[in-house]
Amino acid sequence: GTLDEHRLKGRLLGLFLIESLRDALHHLDTLRRPKSTTTTSQPEKIPLATLYQTLLQEENEHAIRIQNAKPTFNSFHGVHERIVAVHTETLIQSRGVCHTALFPARIRHDNIISRPLTSPVASEAQYDPSTFPRNGMVQLHRDPSDEPKCPHAERDRKDFFYVPPSPTETTTRWLNMTVPSEREIQAYAGGALSWRETRKDGGYIILFLRKCAGELCPQCVTKERNDDCPVTRQDVNLSGMLEQGTVSILVDGKKVVKADEIVYGGYFLEGAMGTKWEAGDGGKHVLQFRVKEGVLPLLISSVVVL
Repeated sequence: GTLDEHRLKGRLLGLFLIESLRDALHHLDTLRRPKSTTTTSQPEKIPLATLYQTLLQEENEHAIRIQNAKPTFNSFHGVHERIVAVHTETLIQSRGVCHTALFPARIRHDNIISRPLTSPVASEAQYDPSTFPRNGMVQLHRDPSDEPKCPHAERDRKDFFYVPPSPTETTTRWLNMTVPSEREIQAYAGGALSWRETRKDGGYIILFLRKCAGELCPQCVTKERNDDCPVTRQDVNLSGMLEQGTVSILVDGKKVVKADEIVYGGYFLEGAMGTKWEAGDGGKHVLQFRVKEGVLPLLISSVVVL
């Protein structure tokens, strides 16, 4: 049955991870043993701290080579053989920032992501998604019904940014998100001056919607895990949502007219002038979201700024 299939897949994945770990340990041991110039003596192993610094330097040098390499193609091909008008140098070589809700990402683990409440767990526990946020900000949230059952996997969660439908009595129906934040710029983009230089000619914004197992997302995000929690298919076609008017998105006050899907659930946001957006204040963008009353909420996994 299905349970036996999942158990078999889990054990096979576990065996694969054990084999990978064993191979990595063997390789690490080989790296720690410098080649001996004599046959009579065995050299001392390289200290792990020294080896770590060496490997880190090699990784940084490799990243610099990739950043300076000239792309061998001129266009970026997305799914369904569609071409998105993106400069390959920007896509491959530019310094970007990923504003993600996924845990464990460094941006979440180190609390780099900018939110009013300091503790991610406390802020998510205190937020009631059935109440439309009055502060006008997109809320960071996690779904109790979709958390891992294993107690050792509590930091492996598909958290998301939650945009609920706008109630008709609400005067301010837009929810805002500023990307990247000051802390993200400092952590990932080399500081404000470097980021402004990177973004002086504008760039691209990629939005990733939350993905659930088999595309099935629990919709009762305010309930604890129980059998009464209904599961319905999450509409992930952002392009269709924009066309139907069920979802509206603004970037620095300019309307997003189209969403080009490049990977499953990942969309380049496109305005009236194309997929490239003018540089915002300090290289940052204010994204505004509005979901029509009576439709499913918008669950955003990440926003990437290139």
